Amino acid sequence: MRPTTKLLLTTPALILIAALSLGQTATPAPRVLAVININKVFSSLNEKIDGDASIKQMADQFQADQQKREQELEKIAGQLRDDTLFKTDSPEYRNLQDKALQMKSEYDANANMAQQKLLIEQRLKTIQIYRRMNDAIKQYAESKGIGLVLVADDINFDAAQTIEGVTQRIANRKVIYAHPDYDITQQIIEKMNADYKLGNK
Repeated sequence: MRPTTKLLLTTPALILIAALSLGQTATPAPRVLAVININKVFSSLNEKIDGDASIKQMADQFQADQQKREQELEKIAGQLRDDTLFKTDSPEYRNLQDKALQMKSEYDANANMAQQKLLIEQRLKTIQIYRRMNDAIKQYAESKGIGLVLVADDINFDAAQTIEGVTQRIANRKVIYAHPDYDITQQIIEKMNADYKLGNK
């Protein structure tokens, strides 16, 4: 047999052997599945509880500041109603009226700014926790050989006011049933709370 012909005949066999060899050494993808209740994780995290407390403290401080402004506005309004203090066409009355208008404008602007600030703070904290949750799930799954984690949140029908809302929630359901042994919700809660306590943020 000519050398060239022999090489052509043996080449496919060599490729097959090499492919089989690569298949044996390659690490197979994990085939273990898991489910997690994202809403339960969120509500059970110490980081979220502390974050909510911080936002509430900000809201309470804003409310206290607004109450002081309300009291000052009410005091000026009382002076404007008391015709024994100033005549309605006097410069003093007009100056006090201008002051009241300015304070009311600042009151409304401060209310709007505070509301936006609270919403931004809540949004940033939620995104931050969600990203950490993804990292925690990934780390846990890799350490346990889990190849796929599915969301298995419960449906909240109480928030659905229309039939469209009900059907939308049903359509968005990702997992109908999962055996409790597949649920890693508690493990993720414990891991994230432990990391938060240690300062791994």
